[in-house]
Amino acid sequence: MVTRIPKQFFDLISPLYDFLIRDNPTSKIIDALDLTGQEKVLEIGAGTGRSIASIISLARQVWLLDPSQPMLQQAKQKFPTAKPVLGYAEQLPFEGVYFDRVIVIDSLHHWDDQLKGLKEIERVLEPKQGLSIVVEFDPSRPLGHYIKSMEKFFWMGSKFFTTIEMRKMHRKANLHIIRQAYVDEGTYITISKKK
Repeated sequence: MVTRIPKQFFDLISPLYDFLIRDNPTSKIIDALDLTGQEKVLEIGAGTGRSIASIISLARQVWLLDPSQPMLQQAKQKFPTAKPVLGYAEQLPFEGVYFDRVIVIDSLHHWDDQLKGLKEIERVLEPKQGLSIVVEFDPSRPLGHYIKSMEKFFWMGSKFFTTIEMRKMHRKANLHIIRQAYVDEGTYITISKKK
């Protein structure tokens, strides 16, 4: 079932998003990306582009995918060289395009079908050196439990996954996990590549 409640919510709060939402553990994400300046990077659930600020100058080209047009408009204003793309993780609008890095930062829990989205990542990931980096909240940890409770309170329909559940989903999507680790008290990173 496709609810799209998060899209409507994010359309509404887009003017305040960067002010309301906490910063990400950016330095750990940048290290995981291992960028040389030649990579094509896709961020899924990019929103206003706040997560890409430290990355955009380190990649050859950055695509920002999000279902919210107002969020993408803000991202384009802040990062004119980025390519905004309106769309959903479960139906990536790329045919015959491969990305060296696909990043998902605090957005996988908003997808309607996480496994389908991960399979789409596998489809567009460069076969040899491509990496997928997923940063998510663990609902079994206090911070993740709090975030899950707040999103439930706002009827967002979010689905959170423990590290074990995330590993199982990656396997089903034909993604091989290279590393999984906590980056703070409730957020973890999962780095994978094609099998």
